[in-house]
Amino acid sequence: MLKVTVIVPTFRSGPGLDRLVSSLDAQSMPEREFEVIFVDDGSPDDTWLRLQGITGERDHMSAYRIAPSGWPSRPRNTALEHARGEYVLFLDHDDELGPHALEAGYELAKAHGADVVNGKESRTHLLGWAMTVFTENRGNAMDPLVPVALMPMTPHKMYRRALLEEHRIRFPEGGRRIWEDIHFNLDVYAKAKTVSVLADTAFYHWVWTGANSSADEYQDDRIEYWHRLSELIDRIRTTLQEPRLHPLRDALLLVQYRARILGFVLTKVSIDDPADVATADAMARRYVDSLLTPELERELTVDERAKTFLIADGRVDLARMLATVDAGVSGRATIERLAWQDGRLMLTGSASWAGRELAGPRLRVGANGRVVRDLPPELEAALPAELRDAEDDVARASVELGVRDEATKAVWLLTTEVERLRRVDSEGRLTLELRFSSAIDPRSSILGKPMQNGEWSVNARTSLAAHINHRTVAGSLSSAPAVIDGRAAIAQFDDRGVLMISLGDPEQILDHVSLNAASADVTRTFGRFDVVIPVVPPLAVFGATTVVGVATAQARPDEDVPRWRRAARVPLIGPMLTASASTDVTGEIEFASGESGETVLRIGFPRMRPGTFRLTGVIGSREIALPLRLVVGLRGARLEIVADGT
Repeated sequence: MLKVTVIVPTFRSGPGLDRLVSSLDAQSMPEREFEVIFVDDGSPDDTWLRLQGITGERDHMSAYRIAPSGWPSRPRNTALEHARGEYVLFLDHDDELGPHALEAGYELAKAHGADVVNGKESRTHLLGWAMTVFTENRGNAMDPLVPVALMPMTPHKMYRRALLEEHRIRFPEGGRRIWEDIHFNLDVYAKAKTVSVLADTAFYHWVWTGANSSADEYQDDRIEYWHRLSELIDRIRTTLQEPRLHPLRDALLLVQYRARILGFVLTKVSIDDPADVATADAMARRYVDSLLTPELERELTVDERAKTFLIADGRVDLARMLATVDAGVSGRATIERLAWQDGRLMLTGSASWAGRELAGPRLRVGANGRVVRDLPPELEAALPAELRDAEDDVARASVELGVRDEATKAVWLLTTEVERLRRVDSEGRLTLELRFSSAIDPRSSILGKPMQNGEWSVNARTSLAAHINHRTVAGSLSSAPAVIDGRAAIAQFDDRGVLMISLGDPEQILDHVSLNAASADVTRTFGRFDVVIPVVPPLAVFGATTVVGVATAQARPDEDVPRWRRAARVPLIGPMLTASASTDVTGEIEFASGESGETVLRIGFPRMRPGTFRLTGVIGSREIALPLRLVVGLRGARLEIVADGT
């Protein structure tokens, strides 16, 4: 049996299909161990011809074509009837998998007997996507049940095919069926006993190009929206009736209330359309009354409870006003200092909140010494004091740094220490600043695993009450190059002011440092010669492996050899070396710390006969010309500066 079947529904796929196929071609799992099934939903363009070309060149890929159904459900279900893999994974036609997705996902599934593997999912334009989900690898998030670890409710997971067949779990069909993936996962989670979470490997990249997103199209049809939402809420309640599944039921109901009721009614409804407003207001009041139990309401933030209170009081207009207070305010983190220490990039900086017209959220210190929201008079009068209180929000304000693999777009958060600084002006207005410190260790920052070679951006997740933002960090400091276990690690701010870390071959270091040949020196210890060349600016060097390249001491012709040496070729030390002065000698290049703590490029040569040698080197694939000549005599050696070509 094949290990995995990847199922891809297609419809007018466009250039994203090539990106998807490239990611499948790059899988670390051998092609003989997985298959890919494309099912085209009657595309009117050249998608079917392209699929025939793709599958014709790849034995492990096949394609089917069906009459247009108008939604991905039927193509997925059709592919399931042809699948042969032990596990199936659903991949949208313009997304991509991480290079180790299938291999790592399958290994985790087999290790725990998983019914589902929830692999780390990332989105191109949303740095903070699913950050609370993929915090650690989990063998089984169903026992004990950890609802957040089962999110997001997308179909971009590995499912044990036998589970789907045993219970005939399929995607709902019948034209447009928005949130069909949630319905599918509800059926899966109702039957699954083991759901594993793969957090330390980039698994799925939900690609956004600006031209391929249809996530909000269904909101244009208000009748369909409210009908499908009602259908979904009922389905959540009926499918997850078992007591063991109640935590998941409640978590999903909260998601619907926060995003699809509060978020939609207060920010998406057209105020200029009275009918739209009336329908939305009625639906909001309906769900506040019928959906929110006291247990669910306790899980809401103070801001969400305040909006809910106003809706229940019949003042949806004031709830919309509350949603506009502090609109545009967002958090931003700035790096103020960076330095390599013990192989880790130590970062310190600050985070604060501001908007286009605001210095920050409207907060003030009340008469009782607690922080409260500074609201317009209508809201002050309508809300009880406990729903205007912001003391706990300020106390919980946070910033967490993260690193993003620019190749896969996956983000991992780092442990970040935070100090909260409150400043109150003469009128009682409060501003908040967070001082933070964190560390990036290329050897272990991905949940204990090393960061892969490539480009990484540094970002920060800031949180203060309803203002949760995730964006790149800013700064304007000088670059900080390092060599860690023989690997280049270069921290620098790019043209956008974003902190980037380049990891890779040590030859990259040569673009950031210079060799001070004029201050070079040579030492001899037990027959070994070490040429030491200072590096500027200073370079941090850590780890057991520091060798980064190969050097050659190229012998000069005999006329450059001292007259006494040409006549009598006497070994320098003992009879071990019998080569003439014209023999080239190979040595190792490493970056190291000098005797005075400075960084040096050290070239170590074994025993050498007397002679004159021109020095050259190679670091990675890059040749370096060293303007030095090594003159070796019976009693020692010296370096001479030479012009190019001499």
